[in-house]
Amino acid sequence: MLASSPQARRAALVLLLGALAGCGARTMLLAGGSPSGTGGQGGSGGTPVTPSVGGGGSVPVDASFGGGGAAPVDAAPLCPTPQEACYTGPPATLGVGVCKAGVRVCADGVFGPCMGEVLPSPDVCNGLDNDCNGVLDQGTCSALSELCGNSIATDLTTAPTQWVFNGSASWSAAGPWAELTPAVGAVSGTMIYENPIVTDVFTATFSFRIGGGDGLAFMIEDAGSAKELGHDGGGMGVAGIGGYAVELDTYDDGAACGDPDGNHVGLDALAMNCGMGLPVSLAAQTASINLGDQQPHEAVVQFDNGTVSVVVDGQGMLDAAIPGWTSGEAYYYGFGAGTGDAKGQQVVNSVSVQFPTYRCL
Repeated sequence: MLASSPQARRAALVLLLGALAGCGARTMLLAGGSPSGTGGQGGSGGTPVTPSVGGGGSVPVDASFGGGGAAPVDAAPLCPTPQEACYTGPPATLGVGVCKAGVRVCADGVFGPCMGEVLPSPDVCNGLDNDCNGVLDQGTCSALSELCGNSIATDLTTAPTQWVFNGSASWSAAGPWAELTPAVGAVSGTMIYENPIVTDVFTATFSFRIGGGDGLAFMIEDAGSAKELGHDGGGMGVAGIGGYAVELDTYDDGAACGDPDGNHVGLDALAMNCGMGLPVSLAAQTASINLGDQQPHEAVVQFDNGTVSVVVDGQGMLDAAIPGWTSGEAYYYGFGAGTGDAKGQQVVNSVSVQFPTYRCL
């Protein structure tokens, strides 16, 4: 209770004013002002603070929490180089077969995906090591034909192991060559590659010598084995087997079966006989050289999806086509010859058949 005398009330008022003055000083200190009052609102000694409670303003806050500058922000990682080599396959396969590294490019501080690399894949018959194990075309062909390649060839300097001799045919070291018929009458012989081959385009090259007899033939046959043997005489060992043949014919069996003379090159269908065990002629052209002169000659047969051209000793002999030819079917490749009343030794050597793409042989 306040004193009731004037002196007491005056003393109490002095004390109250002193207390209020002290509170004001503390308020100025909290607000950043001067306790002397010279840094208050409108003064020069302090920084005013806008109240955040009820006043609609905000109190500035130092984001560095201790004066260290702006708050740290995670920067994008930097690539050491603009691009680099990369490989995501098994390390041991890099640089083996077709497998090779690619390149990844830096964008926005981060490397992108590996582009252009070649990884291992299952082997196929294409002459490449697709699975990058150091072995070409491994396991791509069946047990019947384990070889994957783009040619079959034999120079016949030694007995060939992948060719089958039938009838009168045999390998002879005297040539060396494959003797299809000896100089005896009424025989036929064939030499056939052991496996069927998918046929579309090929070039066959071989040397031959005809010393009498009815002539010899290069054939692609589809009878189902390499042990086939056709008719003798004008059948040249190939008639009746099935498939097609290029004949180098040295005996005139008459116009009824398509022979223009006793020295011609022809294209035959083998499945059908034209009487007397002769093949059906699809085309024939008189040869410009003597085929049966007992001298060595070179023949080139170019086959393109049923179209056939024959060159002997560099001279074009025949251009023809097989009606209704279907590409992609498998045929056995080989040679045949026959004798009848006309007899003589007939041989081939330096045999090569080239394909434009790899396949099972």
